[in-house]
Amino acid sequence: MSLLVGLIVQALGSMGLFASRAFVPAFAAALILRLGPHLPFGLNEAGMLKALGIVAGATPTWFTSNGCLIVLGILAGLEIAATKNPDARAILNEIDKYAKPVMAALTVMGVASAGDAEFANSIIGAVESTGGLALVPVLAAGLTWSAIPAAFSAAGTFVIASTRSFVVGLLIGADEDDDVGIQKLISWGEDLWALFGLFFFILFPIVMLILIGLATGFIYLIKWWVHRKEEKSKVPCTNCGELMYRCAMKCGNCRTPNPKVCDVGWLGQSDTDDPADMVTQPYQLAAAKRCPTCATKLEERKPRQKCVACGDDPFEDPEFTKAYIDRIGMRVPLVLLICAGLGAIWIVGVIPAVIVYRMTLVAPFRRYIPRGRNFVMKWGLRLVFFILLALQIFPAVGAVTVPVMALLSFLVYRQMFVCMAEDDEECASKPSLITQTPAAG
Repeated sequence: MSLLVGLIVQALGSMGLFASRAFVPAFAAALILRLGPHLPFGLNEAGMLKALGIVAGATPTWFTSNGCLIVLGILAGLEIAATKNPDARAILNEIDKYAKPVMAALTVMGVASAGDAEFANSIIGAVESTGGLALVPVLAAGLTWSAIPAAFSAAGTFVIASTRSFVVGLLIGADEDDDVGIQKLISWGEDLWALFGLFFFILFPIVMLILIGLATGFIYLIKWWVHRKEEKSKVPCTNCGELMYRCAMKCGNCRTPNPKVCDVGWLGQSDTDDPADMVTQPYQLAAAKRCPTCATKLEERKPRQKCVACGDDPFEDPEFTKAYIDRIGMRVPLVLLICAGLGAIWIVGVIPAVIVYRMTLVAPFRRYIPRGRNFVMKWGLRLVFFILLALQIFPAVGAVTVPVMALLSFLVYRQMFVCMAEDDEECASKPSLITQTPAAG
């Protein structure tokens, strides 16, 4: 297999790996090119390395140099750390789809320079003989032929990364703070895929290409299913014909009541089968960070905001704000009882217990708190919870510590929500009249 064919195969594989991460697979590629022939895992005899012309003792190129490895290693570490934080993950999901194609193309070119010994030696010779004056034409000649698979890889990576970004964006929109933990679990899986997938690709290129194709197809299948479900989640208004969500109380365009309001799912989605409780529906929508009137997603992380569809500002009304806080507060006794039961299960029970109280008591408030304040509050609580979780090594202690964690989280986030609802700019230090209600505690 020639170097060009090998680069094309590598470009195909890069699409599926770089769609998940920008710097992790680039670091893995540079590390394999530099150390692969010396590793005792069969990489030296792997067909892909032979096809790419990577041999032991080869002179390091720009892509496999110490400086490049250090930089890529640092960037890969920062990328892995950033994807474990919900706030940083949301920001990365918007911008990294542009960085991934660039890194995919640079990696293909880096592989080309590492595999073409003649090209690498010509660069070194140009530097030694002319002091770098002849470096530009030599680089241009070498990069011209490698630009084709690099551009192919970049284009494919951008398409797949954009689709992946859409799917991840849906998860972020449904659970912004990752209270369930699905996003973090997927994040770890993508880290392993991006890092070790390249090693398997070197050893078993055909198998990995099949897996990458299946994974890409699965992502597109999810996107198709979401679009189909989104179409079914809306119905035309009986008055003006404008499409509105099935779970909406009224049409956002003409305010005509929805004759058949459906319930809201646990992640805020419209349930097209179960009818809604008309008394609690507005509060259920608000808890899912949707407009209590037209069910449109509220974009900003603050209580006081106008719906982009109908223009309502639900928390402008003190009575609605008080009723909303009371409704969430009514969940406390049952949730504490569930947390006590789950917490009594040694070590294992704490995980579902934390998910339960986060989704039912914390998320309805935290979704409206700005990321900066949320970050400070979250880490402040974690310092306290570290002590409580350390006691989990003793059997049955979790029946007490986990409900304490749930109640403390509820009180802290409720108070911050109240302050934000009363004054968007500064949080009042005095006790709020809204919090002085029996149902809220």
